[in-house]
Amino acid sequence: MAGSLKEQALAKVMRYCSMRERAPNQVREKLIKWGLPSSQTEEIISQLKTDNFLDEQRFANAYCHDKFEFNKWGKIKIRYGIQKFQLPDDVIDEGLSSISETKYLETIHDQAEKKWKLLRMETDSFIRKQKTANFLIRRGFESAVIYQVLDKLT
Repeated sequence: MAGSLKEQALAKVMRYCSMRERAPNQVREKLIKWGLPSSQTEEIISQLKTDNFLDEQRFANAYCHDKFEFNKWGKIKIRYGIQKFQLPDDVIDEGLSSISETKYLETIHDQAEKKWKLLRMETDSFIRKQKTANFLIRRGFESAVIYQVLDKLT
């Protein structure tokens, strides 16, 4: 019975992993939620890695790409968000480095420009600049880069 339960869980979690990229931590939580003992959980995770259903680096790259492209997050916010999946720092760093630097700067500039235009009713340019910078900082962009972009914008 236990073998068949393990096989059922493996088949189920393979479908779960094939829908989108998953972190090993997500799969581990799902298997524990289904009531599998931790020894079998680790065996299944090992099997998924061997069969290429689970790959930490692929997950990190996909997470970084999606949060940057679709949510317009900066590297600081992406790093903070991905840390909850308990990935090694070198995997996270590699995922963040997969973001194109030119596209990153272009996105910061586009986001700054949009916010700057929204604040056109603000007459004091210092306050306008400060509000734009705060917006970009909340998005997770680095403050040094933000102020370089804002200096070009004003």
